[in-house]
Amino acid sequence: MPLNRTPPASPNTKTNNKTSTMKNDSETGNEPKITTRSRSRKRGSDEEFMNSLAELRKIVTEFKIEQNNKLDALQNSINDIRRQNEGIVDTVEHLSNEYIDLKKKFESLENDRKNSIEYIKTLETKIDTLEKGQKQTSIEIKNIPPKTSESKQDLITLIQNIGNTINLPIQKNDIKDIFRINSKTPENKPIIVDFTTTIMKEETLEHCKKFNNQHIDNKLNTSHLRIAGPSKNIYVSENLTAKSRRLFFLARDFAKTNDYKYCWTASGKIFMRKKQGALIIRISEEQDFHGLKTQI
Repeated sequence: MPLNRTPPASPNTKTNNKTSTMKNDSETGNEPKITTRSRSRKRGSDEEFMNSLAELRKIVTEFKIEQNNKLDALQNSINDIRRQNEGIVDTVEHLSNEYIDLKKKFESLENDRKNSIEYIKTLETKIDTLEKGQKQTSIEIKNIPPKTSESKQDLITLIQNIGNTINLPIQKNDIKDIFRINSKTPENKPIIVDFTTTIMKEETLEHCKKFNNQHIDNKLNTSHLRIAGPSKNIYVSENLTAKSRRLFFLARDFAKTNDYKYCWTASGKIFMRKKQGALIIRISEEQDFHGLKTQI
């Protein structure tokens, strides 16, 4: 069956149709609204932009104010710290000056102290020398118990009995003075015998030493003097000064600790010896022990 096709429109027909459409639009007064909508949208966008810009300016302004406040506070803090630092610097300088002054005073006091120590040592040496001069003729006898109502004559008799025991006759005119001195034990006060000569003093000490060496098992004791009661050893030694007495005590302790066999006194001086035939060492002051320690 044959198909009926619509013939294609001719160019003239298309032109006529287009023209007809434009006429109809013109006649009816319908103008395109494209331009109107574009202007309205643009005005709205401008207002939004201005509002956003104003809001942004407000935020920036507030931020600047806040930052300025913080900077002001920070600057105030820095100023406070600077003032504090200036105060600290002033304080440190003041303390430094005070320290320098105190240091000078301390050095001055230290020099005064050293000078005082040297002066005291000088005085002690002089006093010790004077005491040695006073004691150079005297001896000390220990461990003889006192009698009740003891007299000087009783003491003279005791020293004469000691002289008879050690084979050294002692006459009354050989004795310048004799007496007891106080001690920590009242029942055993030492006896001080002051002879008229140094020779008598030295002979008494020498004879006591010789007697004890010859009677190792029966050294000088109270039974030799016929004193009632248990037998007690009698110790006869030089009458030392306070300084020499302390030095002799330290010397004996040092000798015992460091195996020195001999430690003795002679003419108020203190001596030590390591063993028989060894060098004799004189002890003049406490510092001498430090020198001996370095040799051990």
